[in-house]
Amino acid sequence: MISNEEFRARIHIMVDDIESSHRIRQLHALIYRMHELDVADRLRTESTEIDVKKC
Repeated sequence: MISNEEFRARIHIMVDDIESSHRIRQLHALIYRMHELDVADRLRTESTEIDVKKC
């Protein structure tokens, strides 16, 4: 049987791990979204350059 203090310490570590993995997922989502916006911006810029060249 483990002591209450040891049990609380283990729970605290598990909660920290869960919070860390949640933050990592949020960071991945943010990086992915920034990449999508960058690609969309590049496509807009390229299509504008093509339109200018046609004129």
